[in-house]
Amino acid sequence: MKKKKVLKEPIIIEMPTEAIVKSRLVLEELNLCEFPLTALTTQKNFSPLSFSDEITFNGRKIKREWIIDGSLKYGTPIAIDEEVFLVGYSLFEKGADDKDFTTYKFCKAAGWPTDGHYYKIFHESSLRIALSSYVSKHSFWNKQGEKKGQYFAEKVFRLLDEVKLYGLEKAGDKETDERIWEQKFNYWRLNRTIFESMQKGNIKPTNLSFYLSLRRPIAKRQYRYYDKRFYGRSIVEIHDIRNFACNHIGLSKNYNLYEIKRELDKGHEELVKAGFLKEWTYTNDDRTLIIEQAPKYNIISVPIDIKETP
Repeated sequence: MKKKKVLKEPIIIEMPTEAIVKSRLVLEELNLCEFPLTALTTQKNFSPLSFSDEITFNGRKIKREWIIDGSLKYGTPIAIDEEVFLVGYSLFEKGADDKDFTTYKFCKAAGWPTDGHYYKIFHESSLRIALSSYVSKHSFWNKQGEKKGQYFAEKVFRLLDEVKLYGLEKAGDKETDERIWEQKFNYWRLNRTIFESMQKGNIKPTNLSFYLSLRRPIAKRQYRYYDKRFYGRSIVEIHDIRNFACNHIGLSKNYNLYEIKRELDKGHEELVKAGFLKEWTYTNDDRTLIIEQAPKYNIISVPIDIKETP
């Protein structure tokens, strides 16, 4: 049987008819959905973040690790930075790995007010994202070369390879200051490691409109992870709740099982109310989580050509 050449075939993604009209899709690299991009907190964090799990590959167990090391001055990315990264990346043109955009345009895309407070949030968030390093061990899949079909032992990268930001200083002219953020362009360039992995087909569509409609950071994080797991099925079992919550959602490793369930259920309740989940249950002495996706109606196939998308 001939192997399918992914880069020359469009990906068929099933989406509800109404969602195509109302939603903005952003294509995410799979590792960015699998492991946390940020600390799950609204407070500044200056401690490195470490996540790990264990998978079975070719009959042997492999430990995967994901480490986030932030700037000494600005700290590691926090919850709002995940939203900033996804919205900023959604502004990129098809096939491009960089983009110029105004802070005004970003705020409009994020649904934020266009005032100085939110411009400052974008500015500080961009700095945290740009200055933080990510260390990945056995999470990126090698599709080419001598080690084809194996996991890369280790990769060190940043989400963005280059960032240019206009400062927050006023020009001194009232008319100019009122329109300064409509005129000045920031610049983002996506990291090469992430970009090349996406070009090889390691992507999933995320409904950005739905993501931005969620209120809790934990619900946003759960949505991105669950949506990846729901590919081709409507019911998912997660057998080690502690490992899942601490290493894939980003909850504190100091939490006991009761505290973990309480925090997870805050997100579950919002996802049910928003229509993404039908229900969730715990089994096996509360150590296994079973989630069921809400039914979808008017499903049609949407082709996405990888060659035309980052």
